[in-house]
Amino acid sequence: MRARAWSAFLLLLSLLLAGCARRPDDATLAKLVFGMRPNAQMQPGQERTYQVGTVECCYVFEPLDVCVRWAVEPAGAGVSIEEDTGLLRVADDVADSSVYTVTADVGPGWSIVSGRLDVYRPEAQPLVGVWREEAQFPCDGGDLVTPEEIIGELVFWADGSFCVTWRGIEIYHDYCGVYQHSLTTGGLILQDMRGAYLPTDLDGDGTALVAADGALELHDLWLGSPEGATEVVRCGHRFRRLGG
Repeated sequence: MRARAWSAFLLLLSLLLAGCARRPDDATLAKLVFGMRPNAQMQPGQERTYQVGTVECCYVFEPLDVCVRWAVEPAGAGVSIEEDTGLLRVADDVADSSVYTVTADVGPGWSIVSGRLDVYRPEAQPLVGVWREEAQFPCDGGDLVTPEEIIGELVFWADGSFCVTWRGIEIYHDYCGVYQHSLTTGGLILQDMRGAYLPTDLDGDGTALVAADGALELHDLWLGSPEGATEVVRCGHRFRRLGG
């Protein structure tokens, strides 16, 4: 018991010497997060430095200057994090769809913040990323059509969620949901969709493939018409990846 008390004292003393004595108020501690999204995603071989902070004015992440002890679970499974700095590394051999939990002990003992980390391989999950619509497939098999208003962002995340947005403002999305994609058959199913604007003509069951030129093609699947649209419903979309 005496040894445990001495260890706790030494930890507190080290934090005090490091300038960690100022405790944020309870309201700040209650809203600490790792970033704009609760879940993170990385590829094998990548690294990133985690931070704790708050989201201010709806869409601005403000890091908080506090002392943190970082950990990741499961430990020793291909992902490591430096306890003092929050630098996380994913080993080259981590399998696709591996899931971890990153934890920050803000303190000492003031707050525990945790978040999910998904590790994915692009060859196994080619849909993951941000896409912009460039054309639509008519139902009669004719030439591609450029719509009056394109889908500005179609986002697929490695945690199985997606969002669709025609006219994005900051972090706004028209609607989001979850998806299932078969790499073998190309089958794509969109489910549990909800949001500020959910089209009534939406058909979320079809196929998805990445063409030889890098475009994402959705066939026999309709993400819906934009609000107030006068165009006819079509039978698919063609997207181009943003950022390369």
